[in-house]
This record gives sequence, C-alpha cells and structure tokens, in this order.
Amino acid sequence: MTENEPTLRNGPATSLGERTVRCIEEMAPVVPMAVCFMWGVLLILLSFALDLAKFQVGSKWLGWIYEINWSFTFAFFIPLSVYLCSSALTAVPQVIATLARGRMVRNESGDLAGSGALISSWRKLAGKTAYLALALGALGFAVSWVMYFAYCIGPLAGWFKVGSMSWQNATTIAPGVSNRASLAVFGFLAYTSQGAAICIFIYYILIIFTFAVWVFQNTQIEPNSGIYPDLSETDTRFGFERFEPLIENVLLASIALFFQFFMTRLYYIYISDKASTSMFDLIARTMGPGFIQDVGALFLKRDPSIFAFGSDLHFQDTMMITATLIVVLSAFLVPAVIVRQAAWRSRVKLQEMIQSAPDVSSRWYNLTADEAQTKLEKMTFWPIRYAEPIQLLLLFLLAGACFFAYKLSLLLVGAILYKGACRFLEVFKG
Repeated sequence: MTENEPTLRNGPATSLGERTVRCIEEMAPVVPMAVCFMWGVLLILLSFALDLAKFQVGSKWLGWIYEINWSFTFAFFIPLSVYLCSSALTAVPQVIATLARGRMVRNESGDLAGSGALISSWRKLAGKTAYLALALGALGFAVSWVMYFAYCIGPLAGWFKVGSMSWQNATTIAPGVSNRASLAVFGFLAYTSQGAAICIFIYYILIIFTFAVWVFQNTQIEPNSGIYPDLSETDTRFGFERFEPLIENVLLASIALFFQFFMTRLYYIYISDKASTSMFDLIARTMGPGFIQDVGALFLKRDPSIFAFGSDLHFQDTMMITATLIVVLSAFLVPAVIVRQAAWRSRVKLQEMIQSAPDVSSRWYNLTADEAQTKLEKMTFWPIRYAEPIQLLLLFLLAGACFFAYKLSLLLVGAILYKGACRFLEVFKG
C-alpha cells in the first residue's frame, strides 16, 4: 500500500455524498441508538407535561402512552432498528477490507487489490446513492408534515373531519384534555420525528441495495478483475463467510423494522375491536390466552377466527405493508441472491481462468490445477450457517401472514426465539 492510498478510516471523500457515507460508516452504532432512545423518552415525558399521555374515550384508553404504535415505537423499536441498521452500514467497509486482506480481490493483471482502493470505489458509488436518499428523505419529511396537517391541524381548526380516535384529536374527542396550542406543538414534534425515521429507513435500504450492486459489479464473469474464492480457507465457503456479519445485521434489522411497522397495523385493529379497552388489552387477549383458545377452536370446532384480518386497510397500513415488503426483499435479497450468486459467479470465473491458465492456481493458492478444481467443485454458496434458504423463506412468509392475520404474531415471535436460542447454543458450544 502506498503512502497516499486510502484506508478504512481516512479514505478520500471528494463529494458531499461520499463524505456523508464515510461519516455514517465511521459512527459507532450506539450513538444514533442513544440519541433516538433519549428522544423517544423525551416525547413520553413531554406527553405527560402537555396532558396528552393518557385519556379515555368511552371504554377505550388513548393517548401517547396507550398508543404504543407511537410511544413504544419511538422509545424502543426505532432505537433498536437504528442500532441494527447502523451496524449493517458500518459492516460494509469492514467486509470489503476483510475481502482484501483475505486476498480475494484482484485487478485486471491478477495483482491483489488494496482495501483502501476498494473502499474508495465503494464510497464513490454509495455517494451517488446518498443524493437520491437525501431527495427521497426530504419527500419523507414532506409527507409527514402533510399528514400532520391532515390528521392534527385540520381537525383542530375544523377544516377536516376528525379521523380515527387518537391523541392527535385529543381536544376534539375528549374535551378538557390538553389544549390546542400544546397539541399543535406536540403533533409537529411527533410527525417531524416520523419524517426523520422515514429518512433513516430510506437511506439504509438504498445503501444496502447499492452494496448489492457493488458486489455484482465485482463478481461478473468478465472482466478478470473482481472477487475470487479464497482456496486457502478450510471453510468450504472459501472466503464468502466474511459477508456473514453484514448479513446477520441485515436480518436482525429486518426483524426490528417488521415489529416497528406492525405496531401501526395493531393500532388500527385495536380501534376497530370493540372488546379491547387498550392496545395492551388487545395484545394480552389475542396473542396470549386468546391465541391458545383460537388454536383449540380451529382444531376442535373448525373455527378459522385465528386467521381473522382484524380491520380494513388504512393509508398508514398500506404504507407499512409497502415498507415491510421492501424490508423482506432486502433481507432475503442480500444473502439468498446477491452473495450466493456472487459466490457462484466467482467460482465460475476462477474455474475458467484455471482452465485457460493452469499456473494461476499455483501462483495464487500454491495448489495444482487439479487440486484447485477439486476444491471449487465442493464449494458452498450459501454464506450463512445458522439459517438455511428454506428457513429464511418460511420465516418471511410467516411474517407476511402475520401482518394480515395478526393473531399469528405469536408464532412469529416463537420462531424468532427458537432460532435465536439455537444460534446461542451453537455459539456457546463453540
């Protein structure tokens, strides 16, 4: 590496987009998580101060605390998903660096590519994506402020009819609760926070897809430069296991984002459920003892109520379903399509190169051509050990089913806990 070659931490950033990408990649994930958590707690405290934390309309408890699609999401699920998304983003340059240090990336002449040059090429590509993320993020803020006007200010001023029962309409549906000025200020803070969450989500998804493009560009059959298997490894994935930390964070972030989006779906189910007095009551009844009763009714009485839809889809529901589909796509796309296909293409490229120039195997791996080809025939393409493709597919199908048939959510939680326990035992046993 030459003196001026960029490294993991000091690669040159010639544009605002590249500087933004580098800044986010070099930020410890705990920092944005802590900021989001403290902001979520501050909103809870502010809701009490402005008398918007809890109130009752008929038999239903509403307010910032009882509407956990707001309070719990901002205080827990958003900080958690931000931490995991940030961990995935910081893992990208680390994965690229480990590929370079593992002697897996070569240029046109067959020489090893330095990690600094590779990270620089990645940030140049990601920097262009950052501009798109900025534009779409601004649109996310605009949509949130339009929603603030439509759901909060409009009904408050009498311009629009009151929508669903919520803290956003507290002064209208529960006279004597808070006041108009407090509601307007708190609503602006809440919807601006929503805009920030949308911006973070958009940036994360676009960068993950951009990394998929970068991997594809570096594993094409032509030209000869790009990523190659590391045949010096004893692991039959031959170096592609180095993607595992990134994939693990993407999968965990997808789970956190799913539950973040599911909270909105749960809120509208609660509003339409006449028997529930709070969202906590709904969860306890339908996903606790009620779940067991529904399972029993399915088998004993052939009662399909466990698959109940719950409520009609609203605008917010539709947005959350769209976001969930994007999350599922990214979670399955990265390990199942991008990395797996990249491993397959890199093997084909190396096999063809060894056939045309047998001395490559001895120069690169100190192996004979036959030994190298034998190893390549035994190569494993799936990059992660603890989740097989069919298991991931079933998990995502179950998540999709839970978004509509909400009573099945307990099955999803059980499946996640089971896989987590299995993974823990694998790590514990070494």
